[in-house]
Amino acid sequence: MFDWATGRLLSSVGIAPGVNQIIFDPGNRRIYCAGGSGMISVVEARSDTLMLIGNVTTELGVRTVAVDPVTHSVWAAFGDKKKSHILRFKAM
Repeated sequence: MFDWATGRLLSSVGIAPGVNQIIFDPGNRRIYCAGGSGMISVVEARSDTLMLIGNVTTELGVRTVAVDPVTHSVWAAFGDKKKSHILRFKAM
């Protein structure tokens, strides 16, 4: 987390390796970090710090995530050699 005005680093947190996409849900202040490692890291953004809530186990290859700002559900997409898949995770 950076301060845009000064460029100063405010906070950082370890997340799953190989993250391709990060999506922010402003309603619950959560950041979802997806990579191909089979995990989505869930991070809470507080006023000037980040807190890792945990890692959600997914299928290998999940690199694309989206969030519904109304229901706060997280959608993850991935494909294998036979077809494409979409997973839905409900927010806690």
